[in-house]
Amino acid sequence: MPLSRIMDKSPKRHMPLSQIKWLNIALNKVHPCEIQYTPNVSKLSRMLHQVDDQLVNLCFGTVQNDLLLMSDDEYDYENSSQIGFHLSKKMPKLRKFSNRIVEMFRCADFLQNIEMMPLLETLVLGRDLAEVRGVDDILRGICNAKMILPSVRKLELIELYDPRLLDGVATAFPNVERLEMVRLLAKELKEEVRLDVGVVLEACRGLSALKHLKLTLSVYPAEMVDFIQGLLQGRELFQRLTTLEITTCRWKYVPRNLTEDEMVLFKQLLLVIDKMDRVTIANLDLNEESANIILDFIA
Repeated sequence: MPLSRIMDKSPKRHMPLSQIKWLNIALNKVHPCEIQYTPNVSKLSRMLHQVDDQLVNLCFGTVQNDLLLMSDDEYDYENSSQIGFHLSKKMPKLRKFSNRIVEMFRCADFLQNIEMMPLLETLVLGRDLAEVRGVDDILRGICNAKMILPSVRKLELIELYDPRLLDGVATAFPNVERLEMVRLLAKELKEEVRLDVGVVLEACRGLSALKHLKLTLSVYPAEMVDFIQGLLQGRELFQRLTTLEITTCRWKYVPRNLTEDEMVLFKQLLLVIDKMDRVTIANLDLNEESANIILDFIA
């Protein structure tokens, strides 16, 4: 549908092109091969160019961010041709770019010219498929090209496969104040590269402007001592953070009984994180005994 036909909330009215500043392109229950062979998709770049000098927000994703793409043995995502459109080389007013389905809407051409977006503050990169590591490729490309993006204040990475790539984030995004990472597909990988909390916190040490950190994991480690020791590696970082949020998808309720050594470490952690304004470690189910010991300690 041409951008000139984009509807606003009023019935039977069309929003003038001059008023379009936010554009959200969301797919709903569409198979990737259907997107590739849709004739009108090749016109998308031309439609975007009609408003590229005035867009403030540009988002690609799925309806309500639901999982859209499913593994298909007969479809070669890695070697499939790219969607037939190109983003503008210059978007002078763009403040947010979000692409949650890099498998389909690949944005390498955009990132090659990302330095032409001087006001870009929020960058979101994500994927739906465990088999495709497009987020890694994009982040690696930014780092290898030695790009420096000083305007970006919020960075969200959804399903980054190799957390070691975070080592280059501090150089590429020196002014990031809020970092969010989501890793829910790990349980589906045959050879899992775990998103280790300690690795993330160590990589974040170089982000001198970072104030807010949020991690969403598929599960907590089976051995809590590893998780707590990983958090303790963030001692230096926690002196600068304002908020820390760590959560998982609770697949089932399994209360944990912290061992004596784990409890000692957990108390050390409570002292380390005490200076932050807000700390949330969600879905960490402790049994009544462990919970009471912790509550008595912080009382």
